[in-house]
Amino acid sequence: AHAFKGVVVLLEAISHIPNIKAKLIGDGDLRSSYESLARKLSISDRVSFLGKLSSEELPAAYQSSDVLVLPSLSGAEAFGLVALEAQSSGIPVIASDLPGVRTVVADGESGILVPPGDAEALKEAILRLDRNRELRANMGIAGRKRVLDRFTWSRHVQGLLDIYRLIY
Repeated sequence: AHAFKGVVVLLEAISHIPNIKAKLIGDGDLRSSYESLARKLSISDRVSFLGKLSSEELPAAYQSSDVLVLPSLSGAEAFGLVALEAQSSGIPVIASDLPGVRTVVADGESGILVPPGDAEALKEAILRLDRNRELRANMGIAGRKRVLDRFTWSRHVQGLLDIYRLIY
């Protein structure tokens, strides 16, 4: 039950984009209210609530998608691991422009950052990537490269070793 995830904003944006389908992954106490909102917005036929997926199921879910949307509302979204996972699968990311998320998603390079809580900006970003397959592909490639360059275990270990060398 993480209200800061911005599911309401995503559902609102989707309600203004005919023919867009969404798969929501995750579960919690707010799921039934999100399902109810999808029915109220007349988009329940285009929104699938998949619940919690195992780590083995996640890569297939990412790879079967054109875009990952992370519409978080606040800095409670401290990093955006899901954005990192999607990019490692070559999927571009549309996310809220929040401090932690900005370290993962490069705006205009591996994805698009939008103001938190702005359903109109989110809708426009979704439409932009939906209409431009080449841009999606290029952002997916850039995102995967970004992950491999900056976020691998060996990269983190090397960073820690560099810090230790400075201290000692």
